Amino acid sequence: MLNTSSLTPGQRIVWGSGKLPGVYNGPSRIPGFVSVRLDMDACSIAVDADSIAPAE
Repeated sequence: MLNTSSLTPGQRIVWGSGKLPGVYNGPSRIPGFVSVRLDMDACSIAVDADSIAPAE
């Protein structure tokens, strides 16, 4: 496990076993968690078809 004190907000990271790229935002409000922003164009997820609708 990485000691997150070595990370700085805005630093590029990879997350999970799939090594999804993103950016470290800093500590989370949830103890033991950190905030990251994943590069959404680098990953895809499956969602329930009933949960989506056209954008306005």
